[in-house]
Amino acid sequence: MGLGRVYKIGRDGARIIDKADDIRRAVDKGNEVVRNVERGNDVTKNINRQGQLVEEFSKNPSFIKKSKQLLSEGEVTVGSFDEANALRKYTFPDARKVPGAGTKTGPVSSGDSFAKNSYKTDYLIDSKTGRIFGHSLNNVHAQNPHINVIFEDETYTILIEKTRGHLR
Repeated sequence: MGLGRVYKIGRDGARIIDKADDIRRAVDKGNEVVRNVERGNDVTKNINRQGQLVEEFSKNPSFIKKSKQLLSEGEVTVGSFDEANALRKYTFPDARKVPGAGTKTGPVSSGDSFAKNSYKTDYLIDSKTGRIFGHSLNNVHAQNPHINVIFEDETYTILIEKTRGHLR
């Protein structure tokens, strides 16, 4: 076999490899689109579930009373994560979510601040300390999962009673 023939076969092989890379990138892009659609479906399901929870809980007069108490006193305790999220959505329907406490959260002060008209969920408990991630011993909310809401110039807290089902 001559050198020219070997060169042509090598060049054709390189083209095939390039095409295979193009196909792999196209498949990766397609998979990314599918993941984004699935995430969008998850977000839509979550929004629908929140609306259903608000509708269910708002039929209960004690729920309405808790909403009024939250607005007047700045803090209220509820019995479940679902009730807390429904109360937040009912009382502050336009509040935007910002990142809450998590494994990468640094220490927070008792007066931590974040964007106005937003909320954060401090649910995750550090198994080493038994406190919400980023919360010190002297933080009043360190022991209970909670939602903090900043609305206009006020801070509101929805505390969730500790249950066996809280996140660790």
